[in-house]
Amino acid sequence: MSIIASLKYKISETDRLIRSHERAMVAYPEDALALSYSVQALVKQREKLVASFENASNQIGHEVCRYRLFKDAGNPSVDAISTVLHEFQHLVAMVFWSLKRDEPLTKSIIPASIQTKTSFQFGYSYVGSVGITLTIPSEQMLFDELSDLDESVETVFGIAAAEDADVISEYAAKLGRPVIQSAFKWATANVKHGVGSDIKWCRNGSIRHEMFIECQKFQRFKDAVESTGEESVAQIKGTGTLLEAGVQPKTFKLSIDGADDVVRGTFENAIDNEHRAEVPGRYSFVLSRTSRVSLSTGEEKVSYVLTELTPV
Repeated sequence: MSIIASLKYKISETDRLIRSHERAMVAYPEDALALSYSVQALVKQREKLVASFENASNQIGHEVCRYRLFKDAGNPSVDAISTVLHEFQHLVAMVFWSLKRDEPLTKSIIPASIQTKTSFQFGYSYVGSVGITLTIPSEQMLFDELSDLDESVETVFGIAAAEDADVISEYAAKLGRPVIQSAFKWATANVKHGVGSDIKWCRNGSIRHEMFIECQKFQRFKDAVESTGEESVAQIKGTGTLLEAGVQPKTFKLSIDGADDVVRGTFENAIDNEHRAEVPGRYSFVLSRTSRVSLSTGEEKVSYVLTELTPV
């Protein structure tokens, strides 16, 4: 048995003994004091084993991520654990890939080589709401890529802490919309299952990065992303056939020459008493096209405003 495997087993057994002693304290209150001393000794023993595990992990070129899920009442479900960890894993990989490319991502596809380099390995579970220790290859395995991994985790925590639309937009511009969509899915998984996440990123026995984020905070982040989008405005000039024009509300329907789709939208002064229009009628036009892409889903919504209309 390897040192790592041996330490995993010892930690698991120590946790089992701690739980057993805690149950005995409830069942046999007359022995509670003596049992409490035993629990204290076991907790100290566990702390030493954890330190040894992290040290051994570092020696073989792995960093350690302590991830604890918690909720107000009861323990998280198996579905919650698997979904939240899966989305966290994917987010770290997406951020790592974006930073490695040094340009924003346009797709959520992660190369197999990046998935391998950012793949978490199960270490051990521990007592608490639901605690899991994960390991991941670090500099000794990835050579010069440790700085990217460190920055990736720091960036993930920075994204999750954002509640301001401008800050979220800055991350989207730097890393790409798919990264924000991945963070949105992670937040959604936590909110759906009513859990929070307590994460500590460790190396060489010290905590490099940490974040304690409650379910309510995930909800605020989720709301902020849903209200944020990337907007662009373009001017379109051409000719076509005006098919419909309404006064209240001021709406139009226009068939553009050479285009398959019919455009619908609104207008202000392009059609009024001074600028009358016949339907159907041939016109040259100027349209303002506004595109808004949702950061949470990537869906695009397009609206048109007719600004000029001239008979041809």
